Parts: sequence; structure tokens; C-alpha cells
Amino acid sequence: MAQESLTGDQFVLTKTATPDETIACTLQKAGDSVTLDPDADLSYETEYTLTVKTGVTDTSGNHLASQKVISFITASDTTPPTVASTVPADGAVQVALNSTIRVTFSEAMAQESLTGDQFVLTKTDTPGETITCNLHKAGNSVTLSPSPALSYETEYTLTVKTGVTDTSGNPLAEEKGITFTTGLEQDTTPPTVQSIKSGGSDVDLVNDTRGYNVAMNQIVVTFSEDMDGNTLTGGENITLTGGPSGHGVTISSITIAATTATLTMSGEFPPSQTEAYTLTIKKEVTDLAGNEMDQDHVVNFYVTEQTIELGPVGKTVPLQMVWVPAGSFLMGSADPGASSDEKPQHPVTFAQGFWLGKYGVTQKQWKAVMGEDHNPSYFQGIHTPAGMDADNLPVEGVAWKRDDPQYSINGAGGFLDTLNTVNGPGFSLPSESQWEYAARGGVENQKYSGSDDPDAVAWYWDNSGGTIHEVGTKASNAWGLHDMSGNVWEWCQDHYHGDYNGAPADGSAWEEADPSRSRVVRGGSWLNHEGFLRSACRFDDSPSSCGNRIGFRLLRQP
Repeated sequence: MAQESLTGDQFVLTKTATPDETIACTLQKAGDSVTLDPDADLSYETEYTLTVKTGVTDTSGNHLASQKVISFITASDTTPPTVASTVPADGAVQVALNSTIRVTFSEAMAQESLTGDQFVLTKTDTPGETITCNLHKAGNSVTLSPSPALSYETEYTLTVKTGVTDTSGNPLAEEKGITFTTGLEQDTTPPTVQSIKSGGSDVDLVNDTRGYNVAMNQIVVTFSEDMDGNTLTGGENITLTGGPSGHGVTISSITIAATTATLTMSGEFPPSQTEAYTLTIKKEVTDLAGNEMDQDHVVNFYVTEQTIELGPVGKTVPLQMVWVPAGSFLMGSADPGASSDEKPQHPVTFAQGFWLGKYGVTQKQWKAVMGEDHNPSYFQGIHTPAGMDADNLPVEGVAWKRDDPQYSINGAGGFLDTLNTVNGPGFSLPSESQWEYAARGGVENQKYSGSDDPDAVAWYWDNSGGTIHEVGTKASNAWGLHDMSGNVWEWCQDHYHGDYNGAPADGSAWEEADPSRSRVVRGGSWLNHEGFLRSACRFDDSPSSCGNRIGFRLLRQP
């Protein structure tokens, strides 16, 4: 299918009884299939309707002949809920006198069952004297605020009774009792934000403001201690602003679990290297003792990546791509000592941004598309460098185009032809100007891609030890692209020309009618000296050449 036609408005999921209330879903696309992941769990014993609309098209532009509608009913829930955790924990000592008590259940609970008579707090030595508590309910948790506050050096018992039920009406299987002992002090320490990460990612926005994935639908905030969920409210104490105008991403729900708050988003983040999103956690959020943060916690971040699954369904591997924004730059070199093929320096303007591989294509990714038995690389098996994983090495030994598709990027049955059939369309090699624009990363007059120090960003003659290296083991450039200097040369779409006179100014590839004419390679390799690593440096090779120093990087149009 045409991947750009597989959009959220073409797949409409609703409860059959409420057809006007669309259920938000995250779409994952691969070849001829789409997986819809509802942003919230489906309800038990409920009929749902999925409508696939006629706006979806195949790769030839043919539309679905008619809407396809399916209905299904979810299963019954007969599993009783459990108490998953409590704060304080059972047996806790030196509990602060101003603490509140939180009970978290294993699943969403029927809010009407969470009443004061089901949560009984007493001093352990006077079990008949119930302590009054104010209850605050949110999803699968209840926070109890004792009134008056707890006494010092006293053991308390909390009993959760079996009258509480989940949303399917299943009661707690048995009463749950915990005991804890207070100390002499109140908790007066303000909470802090420890990390902010995309769901399922190790990227921490506290320390790294780029690299967020365009497909993310969750942000996980970790605090220094357990927080009062009643103060963690989206749109009030936690806000998301900024980003490209009209993006429409909002915080749809917040789930609290101990020290973490998981923010679930509705909508899809448009990519941007230049327009930051701002997540603000206001100081009014409090811990379980009622302490506010010292100040607002504000993080600006850019959504610059997406992950695409390469290969057939069930056998895919991830490909990380980085957004390269629209813009202009000066291509080539004004250095009097530069090679004549780097001149004249000239402006190139990109009216539209594009996606480019964060790393060069790896052996693992090549095999996912072409098959396990069709790896052309020299550096595999007994030739794998010591201590390295061949799957994470750049694929090499690949030609721009040759008769045997096992070694060919272009042509019938080659990598791009197969990829665009299975996972496309829209994949290609970058034009030479796209490659150089991305390599410079928006930084003028930087010698190599990401630094003026080649050792920081590149594997080359002086530091490679005479061998190739795994991708991503050197620093990236300002846009998050790795290995554009060194490790392996990278094929571009263009035919090679001896200078830039007559070169396109719009970022398109510069090609001629002669198919045997040499093609451009860029970036230098593990076997080259540093002069070949420069972002402006150009080289060429026969399109059928397939040495162990040449690989490639994927581009995809949005």
C-alpha cells in the first residue's frame, strides 16, 4: 500500500453504541499491513466497530473499492483486582508525620466502589477507632489524607476491604492489610524531576533535547519520590506547548505509579529541528506529604526522529531516520586550496525537508530486506573485527547498480526496488546536495560532519586500526546524524561531474543519460586519510564497483 495514504483518519475505531466518539489509536505501518494500537485499553464486554475508508490506496494510486467495516466484542473480565502497591509500604518505619497514604490497584477500578468505608485506617493498638481520611481517586489509585495528621512514633494499620471492585464488577479477592510506623519528623523536602523520557526510550530530555521519535505517544516523567496524583493534572500543572504551528498534540491522560507519571498523548508530533516543543511541570505538583517543587521544571525538546520497520511482516528490523529540515546552504568549498571539483561554491535551497538514515544501512538491515543468504559484505563471519557484531557494521560490498541484485542498491530486484515494494514507497539514495546539506548539520564552516576534530566523529586511517567499525560509535553532528565522515564511503544518486558549473540549485540529483558514467561517493572511509572526510570532499566510482569501503544511507521523502 501507499504508506502516505495510511493515515489515522482512514482507520476509524469506535464503540458501536457511540459511533461519533472516535477512539485514538497509534498506527504502525509495514508494507501491506497496518497495526492499530488504541491509546487506552479497550473495555471489557463491549462491541467495537472498525471502519477502513476508501482514502487508502495501493502503490499505483488505486483506492479501496468500498469502505470495509468490521465489528468485534471484547472478552469478559473475571479476574479479581489486587492491591499492587502502597505508600508507605507494608512494614515501613520512620514514616513522616505529614504523609498521605496511596493504594494502587492492579487495574482500573470502579470509582463508585472506592468509598471511605472500604479503606479503614486505625492505630494498631486501638483497632476499633477509625481515623477519618479524605479520599482522592484517580484511575487505579486512591490517596488517603488522614485528618488530623498522623501521631509520632505510632504504628498504624490500613485495611482495604473486599467491597472495592474493578470496572467489570470483580471485587478484591480478600481484604488487604498493611502496617507502618511513624517517626518524629515531618517531610519537608521538595520533590524534584529526575528524568523525562519518551515511552520505551532511553533518551532523557533533562540532558538531551534532541532525538525524540515522531511516533511517540507517551512521555514518562520520573520524580525523586512518590507524588500526589491529584496535583499531576494535564493542561493545568503539566502543559505541552510550542512545536510547529497547528500540530494539535495534547496530553490526553496521566497515569501515576509510585515515582513516575506517564503522559499519554493524542495526535502525532510533526518533526522539527528548529521549532521546539515545551513541556512544563509546574511547581504546584506535590509529593504525598504536600511539598511543592522549588520551581517550575521546563524542558524544550525537538522531535527529530522516526523509526521504520524494514523487511516483511514478522521479520522486520528497525531503521532510525532523522528529520533534515527545509533550508539553504552553500555547497562546495571556497578554500583556495580545495579541489576544483568542489567549486564553484554555490547556494542550494531545499523547499521541503526529508528523512535521512541516522546511520548507514547495516548488514542486519540489508539482510532483512534481501534475505539472510544475500549479504555482500566482506566484514562478516571470520572477517568480523574482534569484539564487534557484524549485524551492526555498515553493509559494504554494494554497487550503485550491477546485474546481480544481491550486490546492487538500484535496479530490478535490488535493495531499493525490494524495499519500496515491501515497505515503501519513497526510499532512495540522497542526492549529492542532500547528502552534503545533511552532513553539515546546519553549521557553517565546520570541516567534518559534526566537528573540526576528525577523531571525535569519524573512523579513518589514523584511528580505525585498519578495519571497519560498528555504526554510531562516534559522535553525531548537530542534527543527530552519525558516521557521515569516515567508516564507509556512501553512494549518492548523482552522476559525477568535474565541477559544479551547471549544478542544480534545488537539491535534486544531477544525472545524465549515460548509465555507465561514474557515480558520486561521499564521506571517506576507515582506510582514508582525514582530507577525504571533509564535508565538501567529493569522489567517484564506477556504478558497478562494490569494494569493502563503500556503503550507503537511506533517504525517504515525507
